[in-house]
Amino acid sequence: VQLTVWLLELQGWEARGEPHPLEALVLANTFQPDVLLCDREMPELDGYSFLERYRRGGGSAPVVLLTGHVSASESARGQAAGFAGFLG
Repeated sequence: VQLTVWLLELQGWEARGEPHPLEALVLANTFQPDVLLCDREMPELDGYSFLERYRRGGGSAPVVLLTGHVSASESARGQAAGFAGFLG
């Protein structure tokens, strides 16, 4: 998480990171990001459950799914779930 935040800040972005998905939901509501990067596999929630809770809580920023599970079916699953993009 911290490496991703650091890389984004090097490019001039204002970034926040939170490795725990439940705390990340709180952060997303207070920080109100322009875009969220979300890992597929996290403790407590997977990326799909995170996206569902984020949307149910009123979050509207685009969410990009980050995963090492690179396949056409994973990309299609991410699109069907409502992710704005897929990086694998």
